Amino acid sequence: MEKGMREYMMKVSPESVGLSSTRLHRIDKLMQCCIDKGICAGGVAMVARKNKIVYHESFGLMDIKRGKPVQKDTIFRICSMTKPIICVAIMMLYEEGYFQMDTPVSRFVPEFKNMKVIKQINDKDFRLVNIDREITIHDLLVHTSGLSYDIHTEELTYRLNLSKEKFEKEHSIGEFIKILTTLPLAHQPGEKWSYGYSTDVLGYIIEVISQKSLRDFLKQQIFDPLGMVDTDFFVREDKHDRLSELYTFSEEHGFVLVESGVDYRKKPLFCSGGGGVCDFGSGLVSTAEDYIRFAQMLLNKGELDGNRILGRKTVEFMTMNHLSSNLLPMITDKSRPYDYEGYGYGLGWKVLLSSAQAGIIGTNGMYGWGGNARTEFFIDPKEELIALYMTQCIPYQQIKEFQTVVYQALID
Repeated sequence: MEKGMREYMMKVSPESVGLSSTRLHRIDKLMQCCIDKGICAGGVAMVARKNKIVYHESFGLMDIKRGKPVQKDTIFRICSMTKPIICVAIMMLYEEGYFQMDTPVSRFVPEFKNMKVIKQINDKDFRLVNIDREITIHDLLVHTSGLSYDIHTEELTYRLNLSKEKFEKEHSIGEFIKILTTLPLAHQPGEKWSYGYSTDVLGYIIEVISQKSLRDFLKQQIFDPLGMVDTDFFVREDKHDRLSELYTFSEEHGFVLVESGVDYRKKPLFCSGGGGVCDFGSGLVSTAEDYIRFAQMLLNKGELDGNRILGRKTVEFMTMNHLSSNLLPMITDKSRPYDYEGYGYGLGWKVLLSSAQAGIIGTNGMYGWGGNARTEFFIDPKEELIALYMTQCIPYQQIKEFQTVVYQALID
């Protein structure tokens, strides 16, 4: 733990804040089971309640070849858990009056003014049509912009005679956003919820408004004030030995090291607000200790250790559901259409609307999100509860049982 770390980071007895030590340590068994089943090679889990850490344990290996165990301060690629941080950053600028929710994105990126939309004619044929209305900042925040990840599949790219090579070399954030404006939207703005590149555009808008790099803005406005000492878009040389390797798993070969196109040991040209794009955009890396400080700031309605990041009403606005019923349920993977049954979406994360419909214990109003390398966090304002786990294995697979074993430990 960093020297001078403030009182919030101190660990206390679970019973002192209404949790059972015995029941909480069922997380140990769950994480070991995940390792045994090939869900992850190792990881870190943390739980906090009422501003105190009650559980912080590490499991398994961060480097299988070297037999190196995961430590509590191991650094992980958090992928799409970058998105909530970017949404907080853009809302800091919203509070300063730079835009409203219905402000067109073209105010900051003029090329977005005259976008085209793919319209499917039949199973084989598509044509391009004009947008009915411009993409707004709100569309970017809630993923109704049409800037879907799915739109850039190989099949549709070739059907539209668009050069796949555009995404095969490293770009700056500005260059990448300009490429996005040349590609058609998956649907009309506001017509559907489609997870995608919206948060990368928000990252670029932060640069346009602040006249700072995204990395510098986040460091000065969020990471330094919150004491997030290990969160960045790459890992400094003196911390290389703390970066976990990234794996995938197969029944035939077991855990296999992933040779990603992104080298997180080098400063990237493109800092990706969405958490990583193709094989060149770098999302954030972080530790469990860092990210739980960010989460605690949100639970505290925008403040931690005397440093106010957002106003109370802004956090309330961000953590309510912003999707109408016709846009639900959200689907990020067509092979798993029921992942987000019972959830809505706020400004940067899913929001639990019905625990019964979701089919898992929790509290309506709980919110959180995950990352492609199997990291996840949730915040429960009513229970004053935060929980997260960080592992390093792709593709994404949510450890739903984690939420269950956290909630079953509540005893007050």
